[in-house]
Amino acid sequence: MVAAPLLLAGGAHGQGRPAGPAVAATPYLIQLPVAGSAAARALPTDSRQLLRTQFGLGPADELRPLRRETDGLGFTHEVFQQYYRGLKVEHGRYTVHRRAGRAELLSGEVKRPWKRTTTPTLTEVAALQRAQAAVGASRYMWQDAAAEQQLRALTGNPNATYFPAGERVLVEDFRQPAAAR
Repeated sequence: MVAAPLLLAGGAHGQGRPAGPAVAATPYLIQLPVAGSAAARALPTDSRQLLRTQFGLGPADELRPLRRETDGLGFTHEVFQQYYRGLKVEHGRYTVHRRAGRAELLSGEVKRPWKRTTTPTLTEVAALQRAQAAVGASRYMWQDAAAEQQLRALTGNPNATYFPAGERVLVEDFRQPAAAR
């Protein structure tokens, strides 16, 4: 994969994915300006606001924190999940990498769902049927009474089940030409 440098708002430099029919041009790695520079001082200090500024996210976009962890090198990684109009955007995650409290890198992928419909195209039942057809198993855990009973005993929850629960999400339809998405 060949990366092309981009210049983003706030003086940050990023690497964009090469354009193609199924690949968005969203930068997946952004190196922020050097500490002490005027460009670095102009960046928001709040991670969510920093991401909103870098990607020009609108009022219908939301970034919800998923986790925060610190590694052995002293970097703190704040991971955010993107939502649009309250719906989770599949594969819409971005991480702010901080050292000594200062954001140094951004990585991940922010999707641009505002050009897409938020009307469901699949019911939960239809989605499960498609998933089962793709997997092709002859039997599933939720169909095994002993496995279900063991799960309930392990969790202490008399209603626990392996039966999958659907989640409504926005996901890019790669079956469509890029111009139609």
